[in-house]
Amino acid sequence: MLLFIYVFIILYNIMNITSFIERVYGYISRKWKIIVTITLLIFLFFILIGFFLWVGITYYILKWFRRNIDDNLYHSDYTSKCKKYMMQYGDLPIKNIYVVKQPVSKFTIFLLNLSTFYNYDKEVELYVKKNNGTPFIASHIYMVVEVELPNKFRKHIKIEKTDSINITLNYKKDEIQEMIKINCKKNKHTINKILRTTEKRVKSMKYFNWHLCKNNCHNFTQELLKSITKKNERYLYLMQHDFFEKFNITDLSLHMVNCIINSYSILQEFLY
Repeated sequence: MLLFIYVFIILYNIMNITSFIERVYGYISRKWKIIVTITLLIFLFFILIGFFLWVGITYYILKWFRRNIDDNLYHSDYTSKCKKYMMQYGDLPIKNIYVVKQPVSKFTIFLLNLSTFYNYDKEVELYVKKNNGTPFIASHIYMVVEVELPNKFRKHIKIEKTDSINITLNYKKDEIQEMIKINCKKNKHTINKILRTTEKRVKSMKYFNWHLCKNNCHNFTQELLKSITKKNERYLYLMQHDFFEKFNITDLSLHMVNCIINSYSILQEFLY
């Protein structure tokens, strides 16, 4: 009799557990989108907390050792992807060269405001007032070269500075871009020749690395233009680096920008 009671209790508990599991499974099946969203938000929250702790700790470590926050020296060479394209297309004759002006995304503006505690928007307002109300749109400047392949077909190659030098075939046109064709002698230039000339003049540490105010995409594109033609004054109106050269940014904000850029570099290396 006792054995029968024990078996009954065990079976009853198993049925309860099974019923509970079924109810949980049914709830998850109905609410899986909400559960996944909440899980992702919690994960993102801890990622952000970890990032801000990393920024704060590394900032005070650098200050303790009296390191210059400006020295964001992360790169010393091209990425493997860049080297691949330089091997494939670097010595082919350039037929046309273009400078492209691409307004930065709203997400980039958000990151700039976040890292500068919304001082970026204030600086833009001051800049516009000092320039008699002329609108300011932060833009990414890069160069597109058109090379001739051995089969006489042509290919567009994008050369830019993001976190470091980036050479890619993923070049897309859209309606908000501005583009100007650069006057240069055809067949005189190659990608490798332009890059070697620029690196030699600029020096490797500055050439490969990036700085929000002193060494950004505008400065890099201007240096490429110097390597192509001496008559680059007519193209300077595309550049906006005077805003960033005068940009009032604290050491902590600059360090946060550098951390974001370096995180992006690590992510790129991991993915590619």
